Amino acid sequence: MRWVDHIMDQGKVPEVGSRAIDFELPDEIGRPVRLSEVWERGPVLLLFYPTDFGMHCSLQMGQIRDSFDRFEGLGVTILGISTNTVRSHGTWQSNLRLPFHLVSDLDGKVAMSYGMMCPEDSWLKGRSCRSAFLVGTKGVVLYAWVPPDQSYTPDVDALLEAIRQALTT
Repeated sequence: MRWVDHIMDQGKVPEVGSRAIDFELPDEIGRPVRLSEVWERGPVLLLFYPTDFGMHCSLQMGQIRDSFDRFEGLGVTILGISTNTVRSHGTWQSNLRLPFHLVSDLDGKVAMSYGMMCPEDSWLKGRSCRSAFLVGTKGVVLYAWVPPDQSYTPDVDALLEAIRQALTT
């Protein structure tokens, strides 16, 4: 059985064309970030990930960092989301030199609302599942990536191409 079949609530995973669920979470220094205020300025890539300092998460975010100018060139704002604390986000962001914000979903409510909370019977219990959602300027989900296994990280070139296509259709 695929990992995605074990996601806590697949019925909540936003489909392409559906309205994104708005939220407000603190960033890596505690400032509130409201998704609807960000999407009004341009498309937003939500990157749910399990944990700061994790091997796969560090690899994923390092690859996104190294291609940041390509995302910026498409006008995309990136928000990383996990259940780690503001303090953990600040330290990890600084260590990896991430040029984008990480928001703290400490109680997992946003991950749950997106159907991205890892199952209670998994080794990632209490963590958000790795996924990516592109939200357009009208708050509509334009693209979704949910891997079949949490050890998968998004292929940055494929992600950029999917974003490019979603923004031109």
